[in-house]
Amino acid sequence: MSNLTMIIYSEYDGVESTVVWRNEEQFQQVKKFLQGLGLHVSGATSEGERTRATFVYMKNRATVQSHV
Repeated sequence: MSNLTMIIYSEYDGVESTVVWRNEEQFQQVKKFLQGLGLHVSGATSEGERTRATFVYMKNRATVQSHV
């Protein structure tokens, strides 16, 4: 079973959240959405397999607010 965990860190307020998705489809949809916002999403090995958790990094509030 794949690891469907995302750690989302927002630098602008220092908040870190962990989200576990129910299935691969939800995980991939959210990952694509976050990348579409221009957020850095990491956590894959060079072979494309996920590590323990996928890490999402938000540098500033404007990045998120401009797409909501």
